[in-house]
Amino acid sequence: MAKFILLAVFILYGCPALNCDINMTEYYKMPPLYEMDDYDRCMEEFPNLSNVYCYTRTQIKPNATSALWLYIQSFSSNAKRHFRHDRLNRGICMNWCKAKVKNFDKHTQRDYYVKHFDNDTEITYDPNSVPNALISKGKYDKMINICVNYKLKKQFALMAYSEVEYCVTNEDSHSSDVLDVVFAIIFFNLILIISFSTYYDFKLKLLNLGSERHSEHYKNPVLGQYSTVIVAFSIPRNWYRLVSKTENQMSNDLRPIQALRFLTMYCVVIGHSVLFMNFLPVYNTQYMEKNFYRVVTMILVNGTTIIQTFFVISGYLLSIQFIKLRETSKFSYSHFWTAIIYRYLRLTPVYLFVILFHATWLVRLQDGPLWPHLMETEKTFCRKNWWANVLYINNIFGTTEPCLQHGWYLGADFQLFIVGVALQMLFWRYPRCKKIVLALSVLISFIIPGVLTYVYRYDGVFMIRPESDRYSHFYDAMYRNVYIPSYTNFGSFVFGMIGGILYKKCKDENVKFGKKLTLALWYSMIPAGILLLLSAFIFYEIDFAKPAVWIAVYAAIVKNMFGFFVSSLITGMALGIGWIVKDTMSNPIFRSLGRLTFCAYLIHPAIIRLCTGNLRQPIYASDVTILVQVFAVFVLSYIAAIMLCMGLELPTSALQRHFAGKELNERTSTSKREYHVESSIELS
Repeated sequence: MAKFILLAVFILYGCPALNCDINMTEYYKMPPLYEMDDYDRCMEEFPNLSNVYCYTRTQIKPNATSALWLYIQSFSSNAKRHFRHDRLNRGICMNWCKAKVKNFDKHTQRDYYVKHFDNDTEITYDPNSVPNALISKGKYDKMINICVNYKLKKQFALMAYSEVEYCVTNEDSHSSDVLDVVFAIIFFNLILIISFSTYYDFKLKLLNLGSERHSEHYKNPVLGQYSTVIVAFSIPRNWYRLVSKTENQMSNDLRPIQALRFLTMYCVVIGHSVLFMNFLPVYNTQYMEKNFYRVVTMILVNGTTIIQTFFVISGYLLSIQFIKLRETSKFSYSHFWTAIIYRYLRLTPVYLFVILFHATWLVRLQDGPLWPHLMETEKTFCRKNWWANVLYINNIFGTTEPCLQHGWYLGADFQLFIVGVALQMLFWRYPRCKKIVLALSVLISFIIPGVLTYVYRYDGVFMIRPESDRYSHFYDAMYRNVYIPSYTNFGSFVFGMIGGILYKKCKDENVKFGKKLTLALWYSMIPAGILLLLSAFIFYEIDFAKPAVWIAVYAAIVKNMFGFFVSSLITGMALGIGWIVKDTMSNPIFRSLGRLTFCAYLIHPAIIRLCTGNLRQPIYASDVTILVQVFAVFVLSYIAAIMLCMGLELPTSALQRHFAGKELNERTSTSKREYHVESSIELS
C-alpha cells in the first residue's frame, strides 16, 4: 500500500513524462523572456526632465549559424508546454537608453539596428489601444532597437527587431471626458439614493416602534407603492434579502446549487489568477513550463471545463421554472418574450455598471510600467465594444478586442437561455415531442464540437498553451471557434434541462433511490469527473496526427460528459442522495455566498488587475505565490460583490419584481424572492 501511495504521489506531482526534464543549463543560456529597468528610479531620478519608460515587444532574428538560436527554436517548438523564447518583452528607461546611444557613432548605431522582418508570429497589436502609443512608436522604435540589440549581441550574440507597445512618462495624467463624468454622476447619485433609502426605511421602522412589526420591519414589505420603490435601495433591507431563507421543499432540495456556484467560482478565480500571471512578466518562466509536465496540473489546465457547471445550473433551473409556470398558467406565446425581457433586465444593470467602471475610473486606481498593458487596453476595448456585451453577443463579435473578456460566458449563456426558453415553450405546446426533441438536442450537442474538432484539426480538449496565455487567448483560434461559442456549450445546458425535468418528475411521483447500484453510480460521478479532467494529459504528452475521428469523438464526449456528471450530481443531491456531500453542500453559509456569485464573477478580474497591476519587476511564480494571490482575490472579490449586490443587483431586482406586479404579502414575497434568486440564473 505504501508503495502504491508513493507511486500515485509521483505520478500526480512529479514529472512522469520521459522528456519532462528541462535542461536548465541550456535553458539559462537563452535570453530571459522579460527584463525591466527600474521604473521608479527612471521616473524620479531626473525630476527636471521629461522621463520616459517604454514597454516593448522583441522578436529575435533567426540565425541558423547560432547554436543558441537553434536551441531556442527547438525548445519553443513544443508550443503545448513552452513559451516562445524568441519573443521577448523589455521595459526600458529611455533616458538611460538615450545616454547609451549617444556614445555610439553612426556606423555602430546602424550595426545594432534591425529592420522589421517577416516571421511566423500571429500576434498583431493595435497601437491605438493605448493613448499616444503610435506617437511613441514613431519616436522611440529605432532607439529601442539599438538598445535592445546592444545587450542581446553582447550577452547572447543574437539580434532582434523591437517595437514599442507603449510608453509612460512622469508627466502623464488622466484627463476626464464625458464618459468619466457620467460614471462619476451615476456612482455618487447611487450613494445618495442608497443613503436616502436607508434613512427613509429607518424612519418607517421608528413609526412601528412598540408594535410587533418593529423587530421584523426590514423583513416585511412596506405599505404603499411609493414607499416600496423608495426602500428598494435600503441597506438593512437588502442585507435581509441576501441572507434570507425559505422553508419550501423545492428551495431546500436545490440548496446544494448555491454551494456548487460558490465552489465553481473559486475554481474560476484560480484559473484566471494563473492566466493573469502568464499575462504579466514572470521571472522564473521555467516554473510555468514545468507545470505542464505534471499530471495534477491537468486539473487546472483542463479546468476550463469547469465553466460547464454554470451552463448546467442554467438549464436545470430553467426547466424547473417552466414546469412551475405550466402548473399555474395557461400557455401563451407572451411567456417567451416575458422570460427573455425579464432576464435581460435582471442581469444588465449590474453588468453595464461594471462595464462602465472598466471603461472609465478603474484605470485611475493603479499605476506602474505594466498598468497600461493591463488596463489601458481594457479601457479602450470597453469603449469600443461595449455594445456587444450589452447585446450579449460578445462571444461572437469583438473577441480579439474583448471588453470584460470573461463576459463571453454571459453572452453564451444568454443565447442558450433563449434557445432553452424556445424548447420549453415547445414542450409546453406539444408535450409528446419532449423526448424526441431532447434526444435530438443531445445528439446535436455531441455532433457540433466533434465536427469542429475534426474540420479545424484541433486536439481533443481546449489546449491552454503558455504562449496563448501570454496574450490572454486573444489570438487563439480554438478559443474563438470551440471554447466560447454558445453552440459548443449546448450539451451541458441540455443535460441541465433534462436533470431539472427528472428531478421534478421524481419528486411528483415520490421515487425513492435505495438500490446499491444507483448509489454507487452517483458516488462515482465525482472521481469520474476528475479523471475526465486528468485525461487531457495525453494531448500534452503526445502530438497525435490530425484530423482523427477518435479525437473528434473524444472532444464531443469530454465537454458533454462533464455536464452530464454535474447534472447527475445536482439531481442526486436534490433527491436526497449524497450523505456527507449533500449535507456539506446544503450548509446555510453557501446560501448567501451562492447569491453573491454573479457579482463576484463580474468584478473579480478588476480585483486581479488591482492586485497585480502595480508590478515594477517580473513576478517570481511559485505554488505559494499563486495560493496567496487566489485567496486575496477571492476574498476581495466577495467583499466587493457584497457592495455591488446590495447596492445595485438586489435593489434593481426588487424594483423589477415590484413593477412586474409581484405580490407583496410576507410569505408570497419571500417565496417569490427565494425562487427568483434560485431560478433567475444570475450566474447559472
